Amino acid sequence: MNLNKKIFALLLVFVMLFTMLSIPAFAEEDETFAITYTLPTGATVSFDPEGVHTTNGSVHTYTFVKGTTATMTVTTSSGYELNTITANSILQNVSGKKTYSQPFVDNTNVVITTKAVTPERKEITVNDSELFTYVLEGADNNNMADVGSTVVLKITPIANHSVKRIVFNGTEVTSGNNYSFTVVQTNNIVVTVEENVVVEPKILTVSITGSGTVTPNGGSFAPGTERELTITPATGYILSSFTVNGVAKTVSSSNKYTVKMDVDTDVVAVFVKSVTLTVTIGSNGSVTINGIKYNSSVAVKVPEGSDVIIKVSPNLGYTVSSLKVENATVSLDGENTYTISAISENKKVAAAFVAATNIKQYTITSSAGANGTITPSGTNVVEEGKDITFTIIPDNGYEIDSVKVDGAIVPLTNSQYKFTNVGANQNIIATFKPTQQNNDDDPISVDDINWSSPTTITIDISKNTKVSAEVFQKITDDCKNKIVIFAAANYKWTLPKGADVSIESDYADLAIMFDGGARYNEIKQYLNSRVEDLHFVLISYGNSFTFPKGTILSLNIGVDFENQEVQQLIYNGETKKLTNPLNSAGNEAYDVRAINDDGWVSIYFYNSTDIVLCNVLDPYYTIVASASAGGTINPSGNKRVNTGGSVVFNITANEGYVINSLLINGVEHTGASGETNYDYPFNTVAKDHTIHVNFVRLADYIPPSPPIETNSGLIVSLIIIFLAVAGAAVLFIIKWRQEKY
Repeated sequence: MNLNKKIFALLLVFVMLFTMLSIPAFAEEDETFAITYTLPTGATVSFDPEGVHTTNGSVHTYTFVKGTTATMTVTTSSGYELNTITANSILQNVSGKKTYSQPFVDNTNVVITTKAVTPERKEITVNDSELFTYVLEGADNNNMADVGSTVVLKITPIANHSVKRIVFNGTEVTSGNNYSFTVVQTNNIVVTVEENVVVEPKILTVSITGSGTVTPNGGSFAPGTERELTITPATGYILSSFTVNGVAKTVSSSNKYTVKMDVDTDVVAVFVKSVTLTVTIGSNGSVTINGIKYNSSVAVKVPEGSDVIIKVSPNLGYTVSSLKVENATVSLDGENTYTISAISENKKVAAAFVAATNIKQYTITSSAGANGTITPSGTNVVEEGKDITFTIIPDNGYEIDSVKVDGAIVPLTNSQYKFTNVGANQNIIATFKPTQQNNDDDPISVDDINWSSPTTITIDISKNTKVSAEVFQKITDDCKNKIVIFAAANYKWTLPKGADVSIESDYADLAIMFDGGARYNEIKQYLNSRVEDLHFVLISYGNSFTFPKGTILSLNIGVDFENQEVQQLIYNGETKKLTNPLNSAGNEAYDVRAINDDGWVSIYFYNSTDIVLCNVLDPYYTIVASASAGGTINPSGNKRVNTGGSVVFNITANEGYVINSLLINGVEHTGASGETNYDYPFNTVAKDHTIHVNFVRLADYIPPSPPIETNSGLIVSLIIIFLAVAGAAVLFIIKWRQEKY
């Protein structure tokens, strides 16, 4: 091989090797980019997203996939502030700032310098009160602390008092004894401490006769507590009678009974030996034993020595063929009933039915509203000229409201109503209402109240909910700087300071009704049309007194809801629909809140007649809103928005400040930069979000720089093309020389 051919081969190999080595480098260049920096004293650097971090001595490198927007945030520690930041030799004006963020999309070398400064110190003010003492951990003896530092407020209430709320710069933040916060330019803290309302527990006493148990068998409980009792007869025994405070009660078919501990409660359970009644029921009818209806053959245990009332009910179009006791046919009375007196042994009963021929029959349809029963219930067939009696029994804590026959109110005799000489189809409907408190006493007067507390006046309405006009006038005149609470066993009203609550009438009734009122059945039906068997509590208020704006209503809705979230809704009696309640600003808003472990919840009260607290009907998402010093975002904190709902966040800079950056889910939204007031909407919300705004002094504000773009890929490509062309030229010259010479 001559020299020319050797040179040609070497050049060809060189071009091929260079191309093979350059193309992977070019591909790698296209796939990632890197941000490098040296960390100065007194600063930390973070990235969102984090990227891949490597170090080489003091040089830090973060690598990201091409197409990623990597936001770099530099934050200085106490005693330092930013001096300069340059990105690819472009100076960013950050002097005097404590933090700075900038997005990058390509290779960038960042140089950061800091400088030591004397921290700005600001005073922390806490309201004076005789009801508590406090310390500010992290502040000096003059309550001064560095701006940006963390201070912990520790509160010690006096005996028999507790912290009810803490307000920081106008926003309620917590109600515990400790509150940790970051020191800003203004630090005003208002602590509210209230006297603990001492509520005497109610005593449950259980007495048992015979063989059986009641669980629990006694104890002390908070007023208003509902306690389920389980009644268990011993083998061969049956519950003969069950009374609560001397009143006979009916237990459920599963031997359960719930007592509400509004007062000390005495429960007496009497168990007796049982005998078995074996009942055979033919087709086309039913048999009722002691008020319990059976549609098919059954073995029923009844107390030994008791009277057993047997009622035989044919279906429409049928009549009673016979009733046999121990295979002997017995006679029925006008209501198709038969009584076995003082039953002493097991017996067999058989009922038979035949098609009714030449017999007129009518139906009496019976039904009961919530919180009580009517027996027999449903559709009852009665032969013309015969009688039928209905028994109406309210649940514990309720009484009969009304009984209507064909829409007209009728009187009862011993909780019973009897249809005699039936000659038409009819209906009977029973409704129930909560047992009313004894409110016959005179309204609470000024002399009935202890007004000595310097901060909180608690008025007991647990036994008398009527409050005289003179009490409201004294609150208006003499309690402008005091918190006034009307406290019952399971609810309380907290009035705002300085409210005018004078009334024109002689008194106001502040009673609340739980799960009752004229619209209970209507609301229950509406809720169940949306979610079957929805767990809810209805709170009804008669509006005899109009509470001022800012009133807080606290409710104990029971341990069934404890540590759960409930949705608050308002029922509109005119439109027959549920709406969202009003928030603290008086605007309608979706409201979901957590119930304390003791079953208490507090809501803003705007004099609604019917308030519903229920398991969450509408799914929701959470938007977490936050802001740096120098301005505000409203609403702030965790904002719940129902699925598909919308919310607008208003961002307002303090005087002398502007918006530096607005981050939505960690990604910068450029439209807000440099503004003093900006609204950002979230529409048709379908997931959780975050929104964070950074403010900066107007004098320090620098408009965001456009992303730094590089053409390194193009440069590499041009170099490869140039070398290829040069190699081709050399080959051409060699070939030309060979041909010429």
